[in-house]
Amino acid sequence: MGVASYFGVIDIGNSGIKASLVETSTRRLFGSVRTLHFRFPNDHLKTPPMEFQSPEARWATIDDTQAFDRLLQDLTSSLPIQERPFFWQLSSVQPHALSVLLTSISKQANETAYRIVDFRDIPMPCEVDAAERVGIDRLLAAWGAWQSSTKTKPLIVIQAGTAVTVDWVSKQGIYGGGAIMPGLSLTLKYLALGTAHLPWLAPPNNLDDVPLPGKNTRDAILAGVTAGFIGGIQRLQARYRQQYQGDPNDIETVVSGGDGSILSHTIAGPFKLVDHLVLNALAQLEFH
Repeated sequence: MGVASYFGVIDIGNSGIKASLVETSTRRLFGSVRTLHFRFPNDHLKTPPMEFQSPEARWATIDDTQAFDRLLQDLTSSLPIQERPFFWQLSSVQPHALSVLLTSISKQANETAYRIVDFRDIPMPCEVDAAERVGIDRLLAAWGAWQSSTKTKPLIVIQAGTAVTVDWVSKQGIYGGGAIMPGLSLTLKYLALGTAHLPWLAPPNNLDDVPLPGKNTRDAILAGVTAGFIGGIQRLQARYRQQYQGDPNDIETVVSGGDGSILSHTIAGPFKLVDHLVLNALAQLEFH
């Protein structure tokens, strides 16, 4: 049997799933990236932001098998039956959601194979205490950033999603670990759920839209949370630069994640914004 024209890549994160098709010949993402957001038990305690309730937003619990089925159907429905993926490359930091998704994959009409990527599949040396305990999304992002770089300079790799990770790759291409902090959406959500009266807000689209001092509760929350978000990332960048024994101007920064775009005016030194860094890294992995 010949090589299929397409295969699928799926990244299961802490707060949802991102999935795409990949053209086998080019290893590039094909069509739109599909997203499914997870709802959790305590989410009903506060009203979600209006921005999270749009008709385009797909939400489900991690036990909703029908939503997982629809995600795969939406992804592959535009392809003729004979072109639909026979193979999926998966990464996951949410074991229960992975189990549900594998059930959905098994229901597909074609005989479908899959591979769950782990740290041993990432062709990048690691200098950390236990590589098997590092989030696979962090390793994929670091390797993907390195693959798209000049491969001669150290990298700071920022994934600004549910959690923000700010990781280090040496100029020799060695993953050195990094830092983890709450992302904008997570901080805003749990600030609301952990208090009696504060509302659950969506992140701003632009930091310039956040007034200071805040003259009302909404503006005060956004001013404080965005300051912590930006300040934390800038502090981590500064420490990496202080510790680097070469010219700090050689350090390049690669930014991705849902909140990556709002960092564009705050990053010190040269940087590159890359959409869907983890999915693109999954697409580039080849197994023999």
